[in-house]
Amino acid sequence: MRKRITILTLLGMAICSFIYPVSAEDRPPVAPDMAQYALNLMAVECQNLSDFASQAAQNNFGNFDSVKSQFEVAISNFNYLIGPFIPEFIQEFNSAYQNFEPSVSSAQQTAQICQNIRTNTYQKMIQYNGILNPPQDIDTFEKCQQAGYFVSDDTCFIGGEYISDKKGYLIGIYNASCFVGDTFYGGTCWYCAYGNDENGCLESGR
Repeated sequence: MRKRITILTLLGMAICSFIYPVSAEDRPPVAPDMAQYALNLMAVECQNLSDFASQAAQNNFGNFDSVKSQFEVAISNFNYLIGPFIPEFIQEFNSAYQNFEPSVSSAQQTAQICQNIRTNTYQKMIQYNGILNPPQDIDTFEKCQQAGYFVSDDTCFIGGEYISDKKGYLIGIYNASCFVGDTFYGGTCWYCAYGNDENGCLESGR
């Protein structure tokens, strides 16, 4: 079962950003909360790569393997969140990963590529009204769906806390708000990408 609704005690975390869109679309092509979270993760990953490039410049490559492994996980998470929206950028990330080597030039180039993709992703997002400035008056399933939020079966999810497995791969969301038909559940919904058991979402299997 990929989705379950349960009553939880923690409040959901809604992530939003307010900017001026440059064009309008009837429905955003990517969920607003997933888009913002992806940008946040990109900022973290690009900083990690930049920090490694600084270490490499001092001839310190001791944690190269862990940095590259984390880069692989990050790319998978970007794809999980907004892959269909930026398939060309995911390909660029994968190419950068494949060419990432323990050298100063490679480290600097990879960090720059990451930053460039992050900037380009942001620029692409602001072309669509509603991605980074979602409506605040959502009170029905139809409005939730029209705003571009994630829908699974008959449930539309808003916000929540993204959770990952032990390796860092995103596997679902907890404490989200959601609409199930005409019924609204505030901060009590969760979704598992790979199924679940009595302990919560299953790991990605990677």
